[in-house]
Amino acid sequence: MMKNRNLTLVALLALTWLPVRAALTDLPVKAQSPNGRLEVAVSINAANQPVYSVSLDGKSIISESRMGFDGRLESPTGIAGYTEESVDETYTLPHGKRSTYRNHYNQVTVQYGPGTSRDLFIDFRVYDDAVAFRYRLTSGVMTTYSGDATEFNFTDFSQALCLSYSYDYTWYYYQHPWSELTGEKGYNEPVLVQRSSDNTCILITESAHYAQTSGNAIVRGDKEGSLRFLAMARSGANPETTIKYPFETPWRTLIIGTPTEIVESTVVQNLNPATKVKDTSWIRPGRVAWNWAGEDRKRTDDINIAKRYVDLAAHLGWEYVLIDEGWEGHFKLEDFVPYAESRGVGVLVWFNNNHFQNNYASCLTYFKSLEALGVKGVKIDFFDSDEQSVIAKYETLLRATAEAHLLVDFHGCTRPTGWERAYPHLMTMEAVLGGEFLLDQPHMNQADHASNLVVGRNVLGPMDFTPTKLAQCTGSLKTHSNTSENPNTTWSYQLALWTLFESGFQCLIDCPDNIIDSPIEPVLRQVPTAWDEIRCLEAVPTRYATIARRSGDDWYVATISKNQRSPRIPLTFLEPGKEYIAYIYRDGNCTFDIAYERRKVTSESIISFSVLPNGGATIILTTDANRPYLRTVSYEAETLSSGTSQSSPHCSGGTYKSGFKGSTRALFRNVKVDVAGEYALTIYYMLPEQSRKAYVQVGADGEKQYYDFHVRDDYDRQKGLVMGMKTVYVQLEAGTNRILYGCDDDLAPDLDKITVTPTWETQQIANGVEEIRASGNQNERTLKLDGDYIVCSTLAPGTLTFFDAEGHKLQTIKVATGETRIKAPARGLIVASLNVNARAFARKFIIK
Repeated sequence: MMKNRNLTLVALLALTWLPVRAALTDLPVKAQSPNGRLEVAVSINAANQPVYSVSLDGKSIISESRMGFDGRLESPTGIAGYTEESVDETYTLPHGKRSTYRNHYNQVTVQYGPGTSRDLFIDFRVYDDAVAFRYRLTSGVMTTYSGDATEFNFTDFSQALCLSYSYDYTWYYYQHPWSELTGEKGYNEPVLVQRSSDNTCILITESAHYAQTSGNAIVRGDKEGSLRFLAMARSGANPETTIKYPFETPWRTLIIGTPTEIVESTVVQNLNPATKVKDTSWIRPGRVAWNWAGEDRKRTDDINIAKRYVDLAAHLGWEYVLIDEGWEGHFKLEDFVPYAESRGVGVLVWFNNNHFQNNYASCLTYFKSLEALGVKGVKIDFFDSDEQSVIAKYETLLRATAEAHLLVDFHGCTRPTGWERAYPHLMTMEAVLGGEFLLDQPHMNQADHASNLVVGRNVLGPMDFTPTKLAQCTGSLKTHSNTSENPNTTWSYQLALWTLFESGFQCLIDCPDNIIDSPIEPVLRQVPTAWDEIRCLEAVPTRYATIARRSGDDWYVATISKNQRSPRIPLTFLEPGKEYIAYIYRDGNCTFDIAYERRKVTSESIISFSVLPNGGATIILTTDANRPYLRTVSYEAETLSSGTSQSSPHCSGGTYKSGFKGSTRALFRNVKVDVAGEYALTIYYMLPEQSRKAYVQVGADGEKQYYDFHVRDDYDRQKGLVMGMKTVYVQLEAGTNRILYGCDDDLAPDLDKITVTPTWETQQIANGVEEIRASGNQNERTLKLDGDYIVCSTLAPGTLTFFDAEGHKLQTIKVATGETRIKAPARGLIVASLNVNARAFARKFIIK
């Protein structure tokens, strides 16, 4: 890591004490931001208590507010002296909002005393976008600390965006006027205070919170418009902290500016000490395939299923796979890590924090054993407390993992306070109601929540939100909770979260079946997790946000909105005079439809389009005309002359078709593709309580390949399954193809639309990159004939159904992961159809 430091001190390149000529007449002591807009004034009040005030452009932001420790008088004889200092330094980090950070501030340190049993120092740092202060005691008789008397007396308090106190920070942020801030335990950091007179906001938090103290909640103060800190423990308020001298508190931090300026701030990182990790070459941010979430919290104890997520990461070119709770006692890292290494994928491993004691030597020994196995990082979970002893344990774990060259993801944890500067291998932290709640609550985590996180939680540091859920791993798309008044988020919104939120690890919460050959696959192949620059283009809490991030010469833009709107996105951040290509992925005509377009743009261009409620968009701006792009083509059932039209707000275009049976079948006449090869055909269907079957036939003379469409388990029924998707694989010829869908002797599932996507191998053929693989297509690799046995190879449990030539079911059996041999149930022509989650494979066999 390269680091440049330039300290400009007052008069000398050393700390200079400036004596106060008179105890009171020369007060207050003042410090301004480098640009002169922010000013802090420090003084004492009539009761000899330390006080401060803050102004912006000459207007009062915070009026005279108390400082000091709870219940104690700190300065019975006034201010003893003060020093001034100016710092302008730069440093780099391997991940975060930007690659190069500027730490530019003016500092004043005020000493209170003498006449007390100890000397109290208060350091104030004033940045262009923030004011921060901390208390320091060099020595004294105070042995415990139970809180301080810090006040924030706001001169204009319209409302506060805040989270009612939760020990793991996993709930929603709501807006409250000051009078309604009556939560018994207060509110978690950060709290965003909004003013009524202008667009200025103040984000309150703490920075550089190590084991000096327990954490704080923020509560309503005694004066109108006032807030204060309240020391909190999981078991209740006012935990005592054991003081070790020299003692210093975390930095009480006020980030001040417009919402867009607050989002771009890096002051939380700047207030932390520089790293002592000399070699950071092993610290590699990345994208993560994650078995626990992808499998909807099921089947995490199966090594074969875990390998599917290795294969997903390898398929997408991702850096990591995460095996979560469930692996211990069921499979060994010695068996799993080599498989991942053979595919070029690094392994991250989950642990409960109780697995480790707060002992550096024992932690280091264990982490070194993981390093020896080839493990690249750890996810440590369920801290669920901000008490001093727990904060101390975090630092022990960070020190030991740094020595063992293991990357770190903290879950069930405290909020970030900038530790990633001191410990740059800390890739991300949870402390958020994240995407994993979508696993069983599709209506949660809507765009109002996301916009609040943009201006709140994610300002502080990396956030393991775990983005992007297209469907349940079974292929279920909707539940009855999805109404027009409370719609689920769109696929384009889910995709936008990858760029909207910053995290050194981005952990996908969906499964391979929903991602491979999906409309979002091209973006997931290229979106980075390490950024060089951030621009917040707009941010309105509870409504919408648009973020632009630069990686190298490319820009990625994400926009989300709670309500339908048409954002206008000026591209003034692009390099002037250069032409870019905009790859635009935006909302289509329903929640699970993504529209795509490419256009040429410059820094003078403005991009505008419509965003659905709880919708969004992702824009990739690059000079590279050969990026992977969306090649999916949709064919709507309502365009067919056959079938009966039905209405549903959940369907593409609001309409679907039913009644496909016998001679009434869906015929898509003009399915056009550029090259011959294998294509993923995704069927979007409506299914009632009972299971149904349907065939897919390519061409009038093609084989009818039957597939089962199941009401898959009791869990889905309880949630009220409305829609589903199933992907099958077909061979298409270059030019125009005909695809038929129906059922000879029963009703096929109602049909919304089909989509046709070239597999990655077929796309490579189209690009002239490689030849057709000798291993055959997906159906041939999955189902084979060996004498009169069908050999089924799958990395997930499924069901295998046999049909005769007329489409009648002969037998249905369950198959486990791995290779299964099943004796054919009949002689002659049979069709073997394997259903695995949202994917199906079928082949015709002649059994002699």
